[in-house]
Amino acid sequence: MREHLIGIKELPDVAGKLAAGRIYVVMHDAEAGLEMACKTLAVACASGRAEWVAEDPSSYLKVSAELGREVAECLRRGDLRIFRMKAGGHRGMRLRLLNELDFIRVEPGSLIVVEGVDRFVEGDAAETWEEDVAAWQRWAERTRCAVLWMSPRRAGQSGHEADFLRMAHRFSGIARLRKSGGEVRWDIYYWFASEGLMADKSFRLGHDGCGNWRVDEREALRAEATEPAVDEDDVFILRAALPGGRSAPGWRVFDTDEQMKAALSSARAPTVILNYGAGSPMEALARFIFELRRSIGPQVKIAVKEEGGRLRHSHEQLLLSVGANLVIPSETGFSRMQSLVKSIQGQVFARALPSDFDAALSGVVAVEQMGYLAPESFVGAVSEVMERSQPLEVNNALVRLFLTPGLDMLEALRYCTMKRPGDLCTADDESVYVFLFACEEQDISTTLDRLFRLPVSVLFTAESRFLSAEDVAGALAEFDQRASGTRYEDYTAALANRSSAEVQLPAGSFPSSAKNRTRAPFTAVPHALRLRATHV
Repeated sequence: MREHLIGIKELPDVAGKLAAGRIYVVMHDAEAGLEMACKTLAVACASGRAEWVAEDPSSYLKVSAELGREVAECLRRGDLRIFRMKAGGHRGMRLRLLNELDFIRVEPGSLIVVEGVDRFVEGDAAETWEEDVAAWQRWAERTRCAVLWMSPRRAGQSGHEADFLRMAHRFSGIARLRKSGGEVRWDIYYWFASEGLMADKSFRLGHDGCGNWRVDEREALRAEATEPAVDEDDVFILRAALPGGRSAPGWRVFDTDEQMKAALSSARAPTVILNYGAGSPMEALARFIFELRRSIGPQVKIAVKEEGGRLRHSHEQLLLSVGANLVIPSETGFSRMQSLVKSIQGQVFARALPSDFDAALSGVVAVEQMGYLAPESFVGAVSEVMERSQPLEVNNALVRLFLTPGLDMLEALRYCTMKRPGDLCTADDESVYVFLFACEEQDISTTLDRLFRLPVSVLFTAESRFLSAEDVAGALAEFDQRASGTRYEDYTAALANRSSAEVQLPAGSFPSSAKNRTRAPFTAVPHALRLRATHV
């Protein structure tokens, strides 16, 4: 029989499941409790049936529109039925409710949510109260239904924690959903599920405004990191990550990701070393790291060894954002590698993971466009890349290169060859704008020399660099304003129709520092002074 889930995302499994044949109690503040109950019912109806005994059958109309639609859809499909609970807490009502659940033929394995159970506690002796709870327990076991009792804290009344805790041997879980100091918390007195027991835990919750409660990401990751693990010193490594293919005494070596994944199925806190080589599929590596971090938890240490290739800065940021602790440079020998692995022992991954892998990937993968764009398209494309890369703190650069007097703009653009998605350029009437995706400040000059097939000092007389997000945005706004007032030429068609290999330059036309490639003729000042204005 399947377990139902509490309507709070990212709860650890042992704290978020409602087992068949068990009774659970949630004491709550009114508003938060209603939303949690509605979400729990909607989740249950996604793959089963649910019954809701409510004080106000129309209360689901008071939650967010999106959550209300989810509940309404459950009602429309017939997966959910709502019944009104009559006022009063006398013993006859408590037992009659059980008979009525039998009368309506509750489907075995359903989720039963009962609101207002604080009324159950009122007015009767302790002996009578215990007998009725025992009757509910037997009913849950017989029907294999998961029962969730919701006990609100009403204005001007004391709570009933003590009354429920006296019956702790009858309940499989008692928790409290409370507001305190401007935040909402999920306090667990104790909670049983098939995975085991959790007791005396508290999680801070966030709310997305659509009826979805979610455990704070860092608290969820730390939930299982309270005790040292027996496999803390174990090291799992892919053979391809070993420098020079050497042996690794004491380490567990695997030939494939799948072999390693199977061996890690019951792991808690080992060190895992993966490899990155030339041509390694970045998305597959990042996804594997993300899945390991999600499935094992915050205590596993994940390192990536560059072996036969070097990671781009943007790719390194991606791997660290999806769960890696460390990137080991390609030139690192085995002895140094052992020291680095030892240095991360005991670490707990505390960064918040993205909600899903696609969200992480979209933050660092640039737009598919590259090369020359018309001025209006350039502004939009660069703005998009900046927005998508900022959450993972990827550093980009915008460079304005002022054209050498006498050199035709089209000729200058023909010497620019961009092959990496996200690297973009455009031009106004006196300069070329080059946007370098995921480029550090110290790499700008080298990158520009790589992009242009003639020396940059020959093609341009000066440059301005915009490095911070604010400066890039300001430069784009200024360029866009000028472009709207002056219609700058669009070279897209001209660049597409003209080959850059039409004419060869005679040997020795440029100093030895120039690249030895096929070039077209040009008119330029060969030894112009190069200036730089840097904006940080």
